[in-house]
Amino acid sequence: MKNIFTVLAITLMITFHTGSELVAQNIRPMLEYVTSIGGGQFVATYGYNNNFASPQNIPVGSDNNFMPFPEDRNQPTTFLPGRQYAVFHVPFTFGSTITWKLKNIKARASTKYLFLEMYDNGISQMPQVGGTIKYIIQYTNFDWQKYDNTELYDSIPEGTSVVSVTGGGTVDPSGKVIKWDLPDLHSGEFGQVEVVLTVTAAFPEYKNSAWLLGNYGNLKVFGYAQDINSGSGGGSVAHKKQDYIAVYEDIKNLGWNDWDYNDLVIGIKEDLEFQTGTGFVNKITINYEALARGSRYDHAFGHVIKVPGNSLASLTVRDSNGAVIPQYTFVNEPFQEYVPALIFLSTIEALPPYQGHDPYSPTANTDTRQIGVIKGYTAELVIQPQGNNLKVEDYFVNKHSNPVIVTRPGTGYEQLIGIASVMGTIGNTQTVSDTGSIGSPLYNYYLDLAFKLPYNWLWPLETSQNAIWNSYPNSVAYVQTSGITNPDWYNYPDTNKVWMRRNDLDGIINPLAIEQEDNSLKLAGYSPMYNFVNTAGSFFASPKLFDIDGNGKLETFIGSLDKKFYVYNSDGNVLNGFPITTNGEIKSSAAIHKDASNNVYIAFANDAGEIYLVDENGQNYTGFPKSTTYSIKSSPVFADLFGNNTKQLIVFAGDGNIYAYNTDGNPVAGFPKRIQNTVDQFGNIIIMPTPTVYDLNGDGNKEIIAGTVDSTVVFMRNNGNSFAQTLKLDGGIFSSPTITKIDGQIQIIIATSNGTIYRINSDGTINSSKKIAKEFISTPVVADIDENGSLEILAASLEGKVYSLNASTLQTNWERPIGQDIVGSLLMADISGNGQLDLIVPVKGGYIVGFNKNGYVIDTTTMYAMAPFDSWLISTPAIGDIDGNGKLDVVAASYDKTIKSFEMPNTNQNSQVLWGMFGGNPENTNISPTDIKTETVTEIPGNYSLRQNYPNPFNPVTTIEFTIPETADVKLDVYDQTGRLVATLMNQSQQAGTYKVSFNANNLSSGVYFYKLTAGSFSAVKKMVLIK
Repeated sequence: MKNIFTVLAITLMITFHTGSELVAQNIRPMLEYVTSIGGGQFVATYGYNNNFASPQNIPVGSDNNFMPFPEDRNQPTTFLPGRQYAVFHVPFTFGSTITWKLKNIKARASTKYLFLEMYDNGISQMPQVGGTIKYIIQYTNFDWQKYDNTELYDSIPEGTSVVSVTGGGTVDPSGKVIKWDLPDLHSGEFGQVEVVLTVTAAFPEYKNSAWLLGNYGNLKVFGYAQDINSGSGGGSVAHKKQDYIAVYEDIKNLGWNDWDYNDLVIGIKEDLEFQTGTGFVNKITINYEALARGSRYDHAFGHVIKVPGNSLASLTVRDSNGAVIPQYTFVNEPFQEYVPALIFLSTIEALPPYQGHDPYSPTANTDTRQIGVIKGYTAELVIQPQGNNLKVEDYFVNKHSNPVIVTRPGTGYEQLIGIASVMGTIGNTQTVSDTGSIGSPLYNYYLDLAFKLPYNWLWPLETSQNAIWNSYPNSVAYVQTSGITNPDWYNYPDTNKVWMRRNDLDGIINPLAIEQEDNSLKLAGYSPMYNFVNTAGSFFASPKLFDIDGNGKLETFIGSLDKKFYVYNSDGNVLNGFPITTNGEIKSSAAIHKDASNNVYIAFANDAGEIYLVDENGQNYTGFPKSTTYSIKSSPVFADLFGNNTKQLIVFAGDGNIYAYNTDGNPVAGFPKRIQNTVDQFGNIIIMPTPTVYDLNGDGNKEIIAGTVDSTVVFMRNNGNSFAQTLKLDGGIFSSPTITKIDGQIQIIIATSNGTIYRINSDGTINSSKKIAKEFISTPVVADIDENGSLEILAASLEGKVYSLNASTLQTNWERPIGQDIVGSLLMADISGNGQLDLIVPVKGGYIVGFNKNGYVIDTTTMYAMAPFDSWLISTPAIGDIDGNGKLDVVAASYDKTIKSFEMPNTNQNSQVLWGMFGGNPENTNISPTDIKTETVTEIPGNYSLRQNYPNPFNPVTTIEFTIPETADVKLDVYDQTGRLVATLMNQSQQAGTYKVSFNANNLSSGVYFYKLTAGSFSAVKKMVLIK
């Protein structure tokens, strides 16, 4: 099954009136509708109304243009008389705005948020003829406004007929379209319908398409969802597919590489037919297409495929005209699993040079002097395993597929070159931003082109001097301006030069003719297997905020892929002593600690395996930096391991060891300690989990809890010894463990790469678990977001869904699809300024989304304040009042070499920040709020204080307020008159600030109680009276 959900885009058309509109005759641009086509991509459809009696010509220019640049988006230049509907379509991305201007009249479109999804219980193949299938179509209005007269359509697949329909749907006379007249859809409303079909005829593919139509004023709104299943084959087999673009830098025949062009670009589509019951693969079908060749050297292109046992293979190679080449074609020959199957014996033959090429550089589709695009060879490889030796999941998960360049084939000196093996000099073509870090390995990483440019649509980018595709002319300006100009260059091909995969919007967008909708929309799907990117954009690490100099303003701390560590003040200037130049890329977040003597400790690590500890002037502390064997992707943690008001530095390194150091540079006894078998020898592990440190048993000593990519959870005492048996979970762990208290019990929350949320008890045993997604990378947070007195677990999956779960039962409260991958972790703060917590979600596509407690997108003013980036947002933003003006700021860093700070316009000095950065605080302890509500007031106090609770006496809820002038470990306990501890309200590191803690004594009897605050070296006790 290929299930594509879409973010239904609602657009608001704004027409600007000027004096010229008083003239009776004019041409008015009209926004007809907007349709989502998935993956955060939208299409605005425009028409116009020409009041003149004759056709009018307005060339592209000052009187006929689009904003922002490019001004030419294939709009008409000849305007026929009268009202012309749906004349052309313009793609744009989530969070952006496009405006068409004719003379002085403008029509603007901007995205909003409504969702449409289709499910069929996860099947990938239709039943055989006579069988039935049930589809569920769900719709939700996550917006804050009502949509009138909504209609839902379902265009059922060819070869099926309707058995039953729920929700009052009616089937048209053709029997192929079902329509529902829905009521007005108010904010937060949702619903679903069910359709049961029977299969009446066999087809290779069955596509079910649904449209949702809403009305906002005079604007029509469309959303699209579809489900694609392979043809029925007796019901015993299914298919799993993967499409991608493979990009290579060759090693020359003399053994060197230059990284001047994409030396070879191959489009690949893999289709595995497997047995539904056992998962064993019956047949592997792989289609190839030669797309570009920047190398003047002739190689072979091959594919190493690990298929255990004896197998038979057939290969068909076709030339540029589609004719079979007999000498390269074979049928049912023995296949060897570790020997590359040679697909194209000559890369120059598969992509011949363009006419008039430079004799020294006979390239194809990589030179701006080339006219048009050269059509390359295609091929199909079919492998039939003999016996049940390969399972479908092993093929994808364990990387049984490795397409390669084969240099000097047949000489005995062959070399196999994997996908983008090693980064070379600046100008390397594997990055859209045209920057690189020399020597950085790229094999098995997502390249910018392979993710941002889906296989079915677009082309890879070349360097600024040689834009790879003449058919995408705006790409040159994009690269030359470091991504500032034409960030959507890939949406605007020169269609005269694109021969196969142009984004043909006119052929796929036709919702006004829904009755004739033919299921022809082909959305660009991404590969189901994800490996994290390591292109040469600037920021992979998450920013951290901390007031380093005590001036009431927050500095921003972040490492970069340029191997430097930066500290910025609130106006964006780099502090003296920074940046610090290191020997490796910095992909993990920093940890910051200030001790009782106001000494500042800043810790960070890099891909060279170095651990740094510097002061506020950028000077190394004695004994630092430390060196380890392999790269470090996990973030360091500061924690008081021994309960003596002295912090230690804990780091999980790429060699599988936990390291612990005192700030004087001496290692903590018992460390390093090996906890992970897998080592990051080649830098292929892009994200590593950060350990959590907490006193699990209340003895005053803290324990270290660490997840591993080996799918284990390790529990370690402060001397390196284990205190509980290593726990094996159902998938690798890339997110960080989160500590919280649920129903009064300390719990560890972990999300795995298999899509499961675990609750783990403080003794290392599993309390409960629930699989809800495909994969988690993002770290969950725990809070009472809906203020109902019970905690929720908030989590975001890699495939782009946000979940709210009841923390006690793990039941789903709500689930919201975003439309793009989510890698960064979630944040909790009142960024909308309404006195309630919001959930902040960084999305890989470059934008930040805020949800309220019910899972609905927050207000327009706040959302528009967070402008989208032009590149990926991998890291977690940070939230705080960086300039001390009483308003919260959201600080985020992207791959486009940009750090942005967005001020939240509706916030004030009392706006709460509950989980404001990666790791929850500057020290990265990952301790989520307990089941006691905590309110943070953001002004920085001058000293420690514990204030009298209010009301007092109380029944049964009271508020305890205290202040701390610096980051400190804070413990707030409640005792009865006998000295018995009855509640721990807080036990974690907190930043400087004023805190209000709500204490509910519902389970206690009337009497006198004492509450005690311990923060750093400060301690105070006060009395309160409970009267029931």
